Order: sequence, then structure tokens, then C-alpha cells
Amino acid sequence: MESDQIKKFRQWLVAQPEFRQLLTISREVEAEIFLIGGLVRDRLLEKDTQDVDITLSRESLRVARIFADRTGGSFVLLRTEGELGRVVLRGRTFDFAKFRGPDLEADLRGRDFTVNAIALSLAQAFREREWVPYDPLNGIQDLRNRVLRMAAADCFEKDPLRMLRAFRFSAQLGLTIDPLTGRVIEKYASSLTQSAPERIHYEWQLLLSQPASFLSLQALERSGLLKVLLPEMEGLKGIEQDRYHHLDVYQHSLLTYHCLEDLIQKVILLPEDLERETASFLKEDIKTAWLKWAALLHDLGKAVTGVQKKGHKTFYGHAGSSQNLFGPIADRYRVSTREKIFIERMIGWHMRPLVLVQELIRKTLTRRALIHLVREIGDELNGIFLLTLADSLAAQGKEKPKDLEDRLKELWRRALFTRDEIIRPLEIIPPLVSGNDLIALGMKPGPVFKTVLSEIQEEQLEGRISEREQALEWVKRRLDLG
Repeated sequence: MESDQIKKFRQWLVAQPEFRQLLTISREVEAEIFLIGGLVRDRLLEKDTQDVDITLSRESLRVARIFADRTGGSFVLLRTEGELGRVVLRGRTFDFAKFRGPDLEADLRGRDFTVNAIALSLAQAFREREWVPYDPLNGIQDLRNRVLRMAAADCFEKDPLRMLRAFRFSAQLGLTIDPLTGRVIEKYASSLTQSAPERIHYEWQLLLSQPASFLSLQALERSGLLKVLLPEMEGLKGIEQDRYHHLDVYQHSLLTYHCLEDLIQKVILLPEDLERETASFLKEDIKTAWLKWAALLHDLGKAVTGVQKKGHKTFYGHAGSSQNLFGPIADRYRVSTREKIFIERMIGWHMRPLVLVQELIRKTLTRRALIHLVREIGDELNGIFLLTLADSLAAQGKEKPKDLEDRLKELWRRALFTRDEIIRPLEIIPPLVSGNDLIALGMKPGPVFKTVLSEIQEEQLEGRISEREQALEWVKRRLDLG
């Protein structure tokens, strides 16, 4: 008897014209199509997915090309070996592959996890009789029990990247890793480095992108995989901090990640105005993963900057050191330039709000300091405050001010006011002085032009200059000083 999930899946599938087209093509080339992998798994979990995995005994690339031609999709040859091809059609991805072995059962037994080793015949879905899954590894039962289990004992020997993928699936699907599978991961953890850096980076980003990834990150850390992924973090273990903190640097870094995720997921609530800013900043989903990576590594430099002073340890310049230490990690995993710059900036600037909040508390915070902060950080302003707030929440030492998070939120609002009411309005009006004006005053064209014009804008932002005549007088005085 068909389960409710199978019935719903079947109703959805037969209503899709793409699958009817696939059925026609399979009959023409006399190759039966089986739906497999993520499509089957997610539909049985009643989750939507745009990825369609298809396996055939033969003619997989031919079927893919015909399908692309008839539907207007784009065909991409992924790999000649295994006859692996992809068709991208209206935002949906169809992956075609030949059986990984002599028959369907061999294909399923060679996959990574039992929940991905469930197959359904496409042709059978369009017949009157019951639609019966082919499930030799009891993957459906594991889905019901919310368990992630390796498909075979040599699963991770064949492809070490599957170990990292296990924690990604655990976070993505809400599955608990089977104890035996977990022990095998611990055994083979060190072999992860045999995988291509680009593949490791891809899976790592997918893990960080999951809304609730911290429990999976903790499990990954206990398995030994985090040590293999980021051996630089081992140097943070056991490093005690000042009385603002209650954990060593290593555990504080993990907790900062947790607090950041809770802020993003609204487990820790922000005021409505700051929540809107957060949502706007994270509209591009990948920034969530990048920001979590920065949270994990924001204090990496404390391993090399710690100095004992007046009975406690200080870490002057650790943000800059952390930023520099991230560079080799980014290079190791072939991180894109944009991603590298974003994460480096987050790490390198995470102390700036904490420095300015001390000035806020002492009532010495100036408009100039806020302008410099906002102009230097630019579009990443909300990201920096999210990271700094998470860093503060993860520090619960006895000497930490009780209202530090409230003060950070107040500083955040002041920075936003400076951005919206001071800086942005001036960016859309013509400058008070042009390059021609500087030439008329006797200056020779060159790099100094940009410096002088920028300094004039600074004077405008700080409210000391508001008219053209004032700007020209300011230039004359500067030239006299020069």
C-alpha cells in the first residue's frame, strides 16, 4: 500500500510536463528511468527541491541531450566517465547518470547514505498499479526514524568528502547520524584532506548555510573533522582570556558562532529596526555562511598575540592577526576573491564597535569617529555589528558590563543614523569644489587632488563646511600650510 508521502509525490510528479516528456523519451530509446537521490529523499520528507536526480541502465547522455532539445533546457556534460550530464530548465536542475554498477541495486549500494539510496521507476508512476520504491538498504525506514546511516562499510574510503556531507545532511534534513556511522567517520577523519579543496569548500559552505547548523558543527568538532578542516584552531585551546570572558578562546569561538546563528534565526531577538537591517543585509543568502565562518575564526590571532600584563592577558592587535591568518586558509580552499575579502574584513573589523562603545560609555564618542567607522566599513556595516554583538553575547565574564549589548545596539543605531542622515545625502549632491577649482587656486593636477577633495568631503560630513566659499577658503589655508 502506498504511503501518504508516496501518494503526494506521485500526484505532484504526474502533473509535471517535464516528467511526461522524460517518459516519452525513455520509451523511444528503450531505457527505463529511475528517480533517485535528493528528489526522492526530499519528497518523502515532504520538502520541496529543485534538483532532480535520474539514473538509467544505458543511454543517459543521449536521453539528457534529447530532453534538453525538446524542452529548451541547457545541456552540460559533467563527466564522460559514468555518462553524467545535466540539464538546467527554468530554475530546475536535472542530473542524468548511468548506473554505478551492473544494475540498479549495485548503484544504490554504492551511494553515500541509505536515505539517498531509494529509487522509484518513472514509468511505474504513470501506471494504474501501486508505485513501489526500490529500497534495498531500508532508507525509507531511516527517514522515518530521522537517522543518517552510511550505505556501506567502505562508504568513506571510496569518497572521504562524504564525511563532511554527513554533517551537512544532518543539519539540512534534521537527521541524527547513526552511532556506527559516527565511529567510522572518527576513524577516517584524517583522510578528508584527500578530497579536492574546491569540493571541501563547497560542502563546508553548504553546512554553514543551513539555518540551524550549530549542533552539526559541534558533532563535526567531536568527530575530529574540524581539526582536519581548520587545524589552525587547535592553537586556541586552553588560552585563557580577560575577566570579560568565561571561556577559553577555542570554546568562545564556537559559542560566538552559536550566538550569531541565534541572532540570525531570531532565537535571540533584536529590536524591530535592527531586525530589518539584519534581514536586508542577509538578503544574499551566501553572506550568512561567510559571516558564520568569520565568527568561527574571528579570534584566531589570539594564539600569537597574547601578552601577560598586570595580572591578566591582553591580545593587542589580535583582529589584524586573525585577518592575516585567514588568508592562507582561504587560499588552501580556493576561496573566491569576493568571499575572501568579505570574511577578512569581518574578522579584521570586529573589534571596532567594541572600541567605540567604550567611548560611548565614557561620553567621548565623536561624530568624526562614527563617520570614519561608517565610511570605512561601508556596505558591511550591519554584518560587523551582528558579528560584534555575537562576540559580546559569547563573553559572560564577571567584569563584563551588564548592559554591553544594549550599548552596542545604541551604537549600531547611531552608525545607521550617520549613514542615512549624514553620509548618504551628501553623496548625491554635487561637490562644493572641483578639480578645476583646485587648478585655479594654483594646484598642479595629480594624486593630491583626490586627497584634498576627500578631505573637503570629510569637513562637510563633520559639519565644519557647508558652502562653496568656505570650501575654497579651506583649500587656501591648506595650501598655505603645505
